[in-house]
Amino acid sequence: MSKALVIVCPIRIDQVLEGGSGLLHLAILAHNIETAQFLMAAKISPKIRDIKGLTADQVCFNPSVRKQMAPRYLLNRDVSRDKIMLKPSIQEKDDIFKLAASPKHFVDIQKKLHTLDFNVNTECDNSGDFLLHIAVREGLNQLPLLMALINIQRADVELCNAAGMTPLMIAAQAGNCVLCDVLVCLFGADPNKRSPQSGRSALHYAAESNHRKTVECLIRRGADINMEDHEGLRADDVPTCSAVTDDCREVIVFNRSKRLEMLSDLVKKGEVVSSQLLPSDLCVVDEDGNTLIMLAASYNRFQTLHCLLDISKSTMNAQHSKTGMTALALAAKLGHAEAVTVLLRHKAVPTIADMAGYLPLHHAVMNNHESVVDVILDFYPDTFVGLYKAMRFCKRTSLHTKLRSAWERRQEEIVTPKLLGCALNGNAEDLFLLLDEGDNINPKSGTGNWPLYLAVENGHLEVLKLLCEKGGDIKKRHPTTGATSLHVAAKMGHQSIVSFLLQHCSNSVKSLAVSSQQANSPAGGSVLQQNSGHPKKLLDINAVDKDNKTALLLAAEK
Repeated sequence: MSKALVIVCPIRIDQVLEGGSGLLHLAILAHNIETAQFLMAAKISPKIRDIKGLTADQVCFNPSVRKQMAPRYLLNRDVSRDKIMLKPSIQEKDDIFKLAASPKHFVDIQKKLHTLDFNVNTECDNSGDFLLHIAVREGLNQLPLLMALINIQRADVELCNAAGMTPLMIAAQAGNCVLCDVLVCLFGADPNKRSPQSGRSALHYAAESNHRKTVECLIRRGADINMEDHEGLRADDVPTCSAVTDDCREVIVFNRSKRLEMLSDLVKKGEVVSSQLLPSDLCVVDEDGNTLIMLAASYNRFQTLHCLLDISKSTMNAQHSKTGMTALALAAKLGHAEAVTVLLRHKAVPTIADMAGYLPLHHAVMNNHESVVDVILDFYPDTFVGLYKAMRFCKRTSLHTKLRSAWERRQEEIVTPKLLGCALNGNAEDLFLLLDEGDNINPKSGTGNWPLYLAVENGHLEVLKLLCEKGGDIKKRHPTTGATSLHVAAKMGHQSIVSFLLQHCSNSVKSLAVSSQQANSPAGGSVLQQNSGHPKKLLDINAVDKDNKTALLLAAEK
C-alpha cells in the first residue's frame, strides 16, 4: 500500500504530513519495518524533522526496529534511551489519556508510550477506562492508535473497564458495525465475551440500542444469539430492545430459528460436528419441544450424542414440556440401546419420572425392549429404582425374571444396609430419599432385630415415623425377648417415642382419642391407613414380654 501511494499518487516521500511528522517517523513509531525499509531504499532524507525538531532515529525507541535502520539514518548515536524506561508522573499519565482521545496526537502518544514505563493493561483513567477503551470511543479515526496499542504495546483486546465493558462492547453499544468488524476480524476480539458485572455480550449492547446493522455484523461474526446475561435475558429479551422497535428482535429471532433448523437437520442425520456448536445451542428447543440432545436420542445418533454431551451436559436431563420425558426416557421407549448407553455413561439421571410417573426403565419394559433393560440394569446401583413397579406391568417372562433378580439384589445390597444404618444413626432424610415402592422395610438383622425396633431402641423418632408411614411392622415382637417396640421405648426412657407409639395401641387413651377424631372425619381410617395405605396393625398396650412384664412395668422400674 505504501509503495502504491508513493509510486502512483503524487505523494513525495519527503513530505511532512499534517500532524508534523514525516513518513519515516510514522513507520518507525508504528513498528512498520517493511514500510520503513521501503522508504529508506527510496532514499528518503534522514534529516527530515517532525514538528518538535526530531529526526526519525530520535523517535525510534525499540532496539529491534533500530537494528533494521540503515547506518546513514542513525544520526543520534545515544542509545541509552533504549534501555531506560522512566516512571510516568500522575500528570504524564493524565496527558497520555487526553492524547488518546484525539486522532491528531498519534505521534505524541506513541512517543510517550515508547519512552515511559506505562502499562496499557493496568493503567486506567479516573472513569475506569483504559487507553484501548478511550480510542474505541473515538471510532475508526483512531484505528492507527488501536493497531499500535494492540500490536506494539500488546494491549489486551478483551480488557474490561470499570463498567465491565470490553472495547467490542463499547463499539457495539455505539452502533459502529465497521469497527466491530475490525475488532473481531483484525484484532481477534471475542464476540461472546461476557461482562463480569452483567453477564451481557456485545450483542446485548447492540440490541439494547437497536443497532440492526451491528447486530447483523456480530451474528455474522459468530455472536451467540442464545447467550443469557446474569438475569437470564438473551439479547432480544432485553427490555429496551423490545420497547424501541422490532428490528433487532426480528433479526435475532430469525437467525435463532434458522440456526436451530440447520442444527436439527444435522443432528437427525448424524452429521453435526463440535466446531459447529455453541454450548447454548443445546438449551434451545424446537417447535416440537425437543432439544438437540432429545433429537439425537430419538434418532439413535449415539456418536452425535457423544459430541453434544462433550460440549455441554446442562440439558441432558431436561424434560419435554408436554410429556415430561427426558432424552434417556425417549431413547428407552424407542429401544435405542446405544443411545441409552451413551447417556448413562455421561451420568444421565435414570430416576426422573415423566408426567405419567414412568421412569426410563418402565418405558423399556412396557415396550418389551429387553436389550435396553439389560443396558439400564448394567449401571448398578444408580438405575436400580422403580423395579417393583416395572415387575407389575411386565408381560414377558424373561424380563420379569431379570427384574425380580435386580429387585432382590436391591433389597440385599442397597435397602437393607441403609435401613439398618439409618435406624442406628437416625438419618431419616437419607432413608426417605432411598425408599422406593415395593421395598421390604422389615428385614431382620443377624441378631433378630429389624429397622423399626432399632430406631425405637436408639431413640430416633423421625426414622420411626417414616418407617410407620412406609408400612413398618409396629406390632412385631422380638424373637428372643418377646418385647414389643413399646417395651423397648419404655425401658430406654424415650418419652417422645412412647408418646408416639401410644397412638398406635389398640386400647390406650391416646389411641382412642385419635380413633374418635378419625371416625368423625370424612375420610375416616387409621393413621397408618391414611398416610401409607398399609393395613392397620395396632400394639397391645398390655402385652407382656418373656419376663411377663408390660411396658408400664418396665417404665416404672426405669
